[in-house]
Amino acid sequence: MYRDREFSGPSLRALRLAAGLQQEELALLIGRGAPMIVSLETGHANPSLKTLTRLVDALGCEIDDLLEPTVDPVGV
Repeated sequence: MYRDREFSGPSLRALRLAAGLQQEELALLIGRGAPMIVSLETGHANPSLKTLTRLVDALGCEIDDLLEPTVDPVGV
């Protein structure tokens, strides 16, 4: 059973690469540092709503493209 959705670092990386962007380039487009992109892609950080919106704009994608469902352990 799916209950919530969470940010997906691997999806961010895939979309960034599909757009032909380096981490530094994406960071510049969203007004953040490259270490933030690394942290997001590796799952060590989650974006704020503002950063998520900027990622969507920079990558030309939908918010859903950067989210994945989480499994509800109670409903499994």
